[in-house]
Amino acid sequence: KSRLGYRSITLFEHRHSYEIPQREIICVASYDSYCEFAIRGGHIMRKETSLVELEQLLEQELFFRIDRKHIVNLDAIGAWKERKRKNGQIKQSGKDI
Repeated sequence: KSRLGYRSITLFEHRHSYEIPQREIICVASYDSYCEFAIRGGHIMRKETSLVELEQLLEQELFFRIDRKHIVNLDAIGAWKERKRKNGQIKQSGKDI
């Protein structure tokens, strides 16, 4: 049994291919004939595929399709919220959460 997010996917940056562990993907945006991937460290990579095809490749426990154009890494959302919480920037009803 593999660990969550360690399975890789082939993505492209400046016409070079790279094997990227799925845990490094922050989110995906779909365009006409390709998808753009925001990768940890600030990289933007691409793959010629549809979101429907991509949903079959990505680990379902780690990714969630939020609308017809976007898929997000649930761990990245949690990390963002945790970082903001530590800085006291997330508030709910006037209280820190």
